[in-house]
Amino acid sequence: MFLKITFLVACLIALSACEECNETCPTIPRQYEELGCKPVIPKGQCCPTSFECPDFNKYDKTKCYYKGKTYASGESLPDDLNPRCQPGCRCSGYGENLSFVCAHVDCPEFFGGGRGGPECVSQYNLDSCCRSKLVCDDKEIKALAKCEFEGKSYKEGQRIYPEKDSCYSCICAKDWDPSVPLSKNKNCKKYDCGHELRHLDDVKKGCVPVFFGDERCCSIQYRCPQKTDSVDSASLRTAGSTDTQCKYGDLTLNVGQEVKTGEKCVKCKCDIPPMVTCSKVKDCQD
Repeated sequence: MFLKITFLVACLIALSACEECNETCPTIPRQYEELGCKPVIPKGQCCPTSFECPDFNKYDKTKCYYKGKTYASGESLPDDLNPRCQPGCRCSGYGENLSFVCAHVDCPEFFGGGRGGPECVSQYNLDSCCRSKLVCDDKEIKALAKCEFEGKSYKEGQRIYPEKDSCYSCICAKDWDPSVPLSKNKNCKKYDCGHELRHLDDVKKGCVPVFFGDERCCSIQYRCPQKTDSVDSASLRTAGSTDTQCKYGDLTLNVGQEVKTGEKCVKCKCDIPPMVTCSKVKDCQD
């Protein structure tokens, strides 16, 4: 609860303006929130300049961790904590090699099953993985409420995937109000990207999520430090404050400095310490 309140005060909603100091905060990489890191906000400022994260290597290796709680081998997450489409998450393994293993639901509609024709409208619930039903009757379709969001039209029951904040999934409903922020909209829910649930071992190794383009929500992969990595000398001239720094393997970077990875399509930079932020460049061919 404390972390949630702190994040609200810090105005961490992507690209949202802080009401108290009228400042627009940058998009915060999602792993900080999921890993339980606390924002550091200098006095007189609105936005966090860095985060204080737990020392993950001090965690008990014979336990699994999730959202501040520990689980012994064989213990399962409560149903309400399982991510959508990944039920039955259980702490599995032996000795010091424990991690959560979750089932994965593949809905028939993902593979074109039971579409019912192009005129049919799939119906979803906010917490459900697969659709609950199809509406194909013309009169029933006309009776469905309509929603407008980000220049697109939706029918009642359809999923809405916001482009400006990809951390949320929403459902078109009769009481849909596009003016309500996604974080407060009862028809929207934030994704659990699995940064802690599935990638805590990667984080312990010093690996960081790789996002696609400007996305800062769910990662497309994790990148671990490599011996050939170095600090890009061209970024030294534009480096910012040394008060807070990013640590990446054996490298220490000031804010603004970049990692020379030797990879054409992956760029890593110290934006908001203590982790570097890596991105897969859009439309880039390896």
